[in-house]
Amino acid sequence: MSKQLYEQDPCLWKIKSKDYINKNLKREAYDELLKFCKKLIPEANKDFVIKENQIFRGSFRKKLKKIDL
Repeated sequence: MSKQLYEQDPCLWKIKSKDYINKNLKREAYDELLKFCKKLIPEANKDFVIKENQIFRGSFRKKLKKIDL
């Protein structure tokens, strides 16, 4: 995923943001990410984008835990 595209939508990653719980904003943000992913992976769908986001966030949390220890 494009880092800039992901960072411009804190509703996908910033838990303390009031927009994080806004389902409409999240849907729009995932649609934008899907448009970007379709350019690189034509068979990508919304589930693919959501799963990749979850994988990315999980990896980040694991690395963050290692640093905090």
